[in-house]
Amino acid sequence: MDTARIEGTDPPVQVAAQELRVWEPMEVAATAFTCVGCGERLIPKAFGLNKKVQAYFSLHQHRHHESGCPEGPAGGAGDAVVDGVAPVGHWPSMLIAVPTDRSTSGPSSDLPALRDGRGASGGAGSGAARRGASTSARAYSIGPFAHAFLRMSVEQRTQAPISLPGVDADRYQYAFKRLPQWSIERLAFPRRVFYGQLRWTARIGDTGTEYRLSLHAGEWDSEAKRFQRNWELRVDHTEWTARGRAAFLDELESAINQARDQDKQPWFFALATQHPDLPSVIVAHDRRHVAFLPLDATSAPA
Repeated sequence: MDTARIEGTDPPVQVAAQELRVWEPMEVAATAFTCVGCGERLIPKAFGLNKKVQAYFSLHQHRHHESGCPEGPAGGAGDAVVDGVAPVGHWPSMLIAVPTDRSTSGPSSDLPALRDGRGASGGAGSGAARRGASTSARAYSIGPFAHAFLRMSVEQRTQAPISLPGVDADRYQYAFKRLPQWSIERLAFPRRVFYGQLRWTARIGDTGTEYRLSLHAGEWDSEAKRFQRNWELRVDHTEWTARGRAAFLDELESAINQARDQDKQPWFFALATQHPDLPSVIVAHDRRHVAFLPLDATSAPA
């Protein structure tokens, strides 16, 4: 599993396993994680730096997901709906800042409630949560949003609420945008969660102030059978810590390695803005706003 709930958070806070690579080992050891669908206890795996595979969560030995859990072996977009209602609390709805103290001893009273018109009774991990009765979840990075987007049906994407800084869309379907595959163009909505496939052969560039990554999309030359000009993701890292830079590069490398080893494709998701003067460039500044994932070609989002 890629995402877990931090136990004791209310409203529920979800964390992507990759995020744990910037946590101190003592923080990880002191934090309890549970399944976002049924509340079963999870163990973080491969969350140290310099791992060939991406970090993930696993059930305790001999434990199983509760019956009907959308994260279980038979789970999926179709199983994540009960009586036509998407599981509120299962999908993260609001991106929040990482607190200075990640203690999970009690509810997070400083997290504002998202006004989505639904009740706040029940907690994530309960049967009520799967029926849509709990408070919508929050997340510290774009990773949990990307994982949720991949598991949703199109109908769920049009219904699930989302609140991201600078994005003028309040539903998943409209907050996410795949970059045009075969053209460079000025986008109607220049700030979105842009996503697409990474180039296998492209190396990440570092200008000293930003990382630059060429993407598998752009202006296609049909005669040469290659991209004449690629879309490019630029990520400003001037205010990052050394550990943050290392974790970013580690996530990219592990996603590419795992994709290659498992016959998948490396993809990116980035809460970014199209450059006002360079249409082929999308720009991000916060490390938490970019996620790299190995995906099956058949299940990659359109």
